[in-house]
Amino acid sequence: MDKLFSSNRIEVRKSSVHGWGVFAKSDIAKGDILEQSHGLFLDRKAYENSGQAALYCNCFAFPKDSAHAEVMIPFGFGCAYNTKETCNANWYFNEKERLIIFYTTNDVKAGEEIFIDYYTEFMDWEKKGKRI
Repeated sequence: MDKLFSSNRIEVRKSSVHGWGVFAKSDIAKGDILEQSHGLFLDRKAYENSGQAALYCNCFAFPKDSAHAEVMIPFGFGCAYNTKETCNANWYFNEKERLIIFYTTNDVKAGEEIFIDYYTEFMDWEKKGKRI
């Protein structure tokens, strides 16, 4: 099996960078929304105490520096984006709708892997002695 999920613009398939990744099926312009992802929300303290280290690279924390923060494990393509030093996409959390918006920060060519930066947030929490 070479593909897991697919939409009209993006798909999840094997990546040469790390396991599976999200790829453009057609050219996507800078600033275009890739997806709006709902997800499963967990209390951050419960999550940190769960011992589920396998999930910590596939989740997002909101708000970043709050004692009452939640951890979100996104549905859809959200867990499949890889990261690297140079990214061609990013994300933000829509608090009102409680979903993550993934969008391109550069033009992306058909067949190109899409990378987001959640590594920076992960490293911020590693420095604070927390794993998310």
